[in-house]
Amino acid sequence: MNIYKNKLDDELVEEMSNATNVVKQNMLQLEMMRRLKDSINKFDKNTEDFGKRQMAMAFIMLIVAMAQIVVSVFLSGISPWAAVLIEVIIVIFIGYWAKRISQDLRLK
Repeated sequence: MNIYKNKLDDELVEEMSNATNVVKQNMLQLEMMRRLKDSINKFDKNTEDFGKRQMAMAFIMLIVAMAQIVVSVFLSGISPWAAVLIEVIIVIFIGYWAKRISQDLRLK
């Protein structure tokens, strides 16, 4: 009976850990989308050519979608701290490229 109870406790701990990872993933994705929205708003204010702005926003959204797929795959098998580190690196990367694209369009 005690062995069965320990197995149930282990399964419960594992399920709670998985649920915590999913919540962390969702919170980080919301933060990533908020930063993307902020960068797009700044980008809108700094460019005049609508076509270039639309192309750049589509490029940024493509990067975000690919990053979310990669992070979702990794989150299923690694520790939460490593997942947070990966998300932070991705957000920094997206912010850097959004800033660089907006600067390139301002120079042209």
